[in-house]
Amino acid sequence: MKIKKVTAAFFSPTGNVQKVSECIGRAAAEMLQAEYMEFDFLRPENRYDIIRFGPDELLVVGVPVYAGRVPNKILPFIQSGFRSAAGTFCIPFVCFGNRSFDDGLSELTMEMRNSGFAVVGAAAVASEHSFCESLASGRPDEQDMRAVRGFTERICEKILSAETTAGCTAADNGGSELILDENDIPGNTPPGPYYTPRRTDGEPAVFLKAKPKTDKEKCHKCMECADRCPMGSISSDDPAQISGICIKCQACIKCCPNQAKFFDDPNFLSHREALALSFGRRAESVFVL
Repeated sequence: MKIKKVTAAFFSPTGNVQKVSECIGRAAAEMLQAEYMEFDFLRPENRYDIIRFGPDELLVVGVPVYAGRVPNKILPFIQSGFRSAAGTFCIPFVCFGNRSFDDGLSELTMEMRNSGFAVVGAAAVASEHSFCESLASGRPDEQDMRAVRGFTERICEKILSAETTAGCTAADNGGSELILDENDIPGNTPPGPYYTPRRTDGEPAVFLKAKPKTDKEKCHKCMECADRCPMGSISSDDPAQISGICIKCQACIKCCPNQAKFFDDPNFLSHREALALSFGRRAESVFVL
């Protein structure tokens, strides 16, 4: 049995996860001569149904790391939205903002296993921090993307080899030598506590209730921010009104063509400065296969 379809699924508020997901998914589909599909679950309306996968498919699924874990408001969909009854091959990956991916990758991998998938590779890709553009600015860059493509090629070579030698790729019927176990993935399983953000003075930075503000002189009401908000919290009538949860994903900040969105919460700003002061080195991406 060969892989007939590759699906790239991603939650990508600022675009980095989508970039990596599409790179892995398209390269895998080309090498495996399979159909390619994308599933963007950024918007709330795309996180209702259960998506089921069969033995002749490959799922690439990616999320950003928030506080060292899978984003907590997206975790319920990760746990319930993807299902495999046949050990579908899966490549989970995370993007992290140059600090650390902590238990984000191990958590995502654990959840995909719990949903019946067979993990054949996993990655944590260093990316520009959503809070602080000076951290890993412009990443994933070309060097990162070459590494991502090389990682994908090595996984596909293993899958193709399994097809040739065993005649199939299903995890329970010829592909078991490809499967990673939990000890292969960096991080704790089950995951540990969330990372505690700090201010520049070292004290915890508490900004859970902070929401982006809108410069009404710059805002042209294009509604791009409302369209991009993964919580559906920005009013489609008045983008200055944010009635629901804000997960600080920065989607509205990044997508605004007039730079009308901003945060002014003192704890948030102090944490952003602390990140810039402490994590300026070039973090390395991690690839497991």
